Amino acid sequence: MYDAILGKTVTEPYTLHCAGTVFLDMQLYGIASQLLMRCIEVSPHDAAWMADTYMNLGVALRNEAHEDEALACYRRALELKPDDPVTWANMSGVFINYGQPQKCIEYADRALSLDPKHK
Repeated sequence: MYDAILGKTVTEPYTLHCAGTVFLDMQLYGIASQLLMRCIEVSPHDAAWMADTYMNLGVALRNEAHEDEALACYRRALELKPDDPVTWANMSGVFINYGQPQKCIEYADRALSLDPKHK
């Protein structure tokens, strides 16, 4: 589907990452998810952008009400980039939706400890 929207087949990993991020910013979560998943499939696992790709995929999935899959993406992002306050904050939001306020606070505190100005 994203190929039809973009008007061409995209196969280069970083281009997939960037296009997925643009569609995420446009709140076109389904298309963003497809692009970001494809990026993960074809990228080297040590690529510099992979943590952000997983984090962005988590955001897209969460906005499509796929909380468990989003959480898995956030966890993978933190494996790759453990000091990313944005990912910690996003995980916090998942736990509030799960009705686990203590975990929510734990993850929010971690995000704030990494970046006190993070909102």
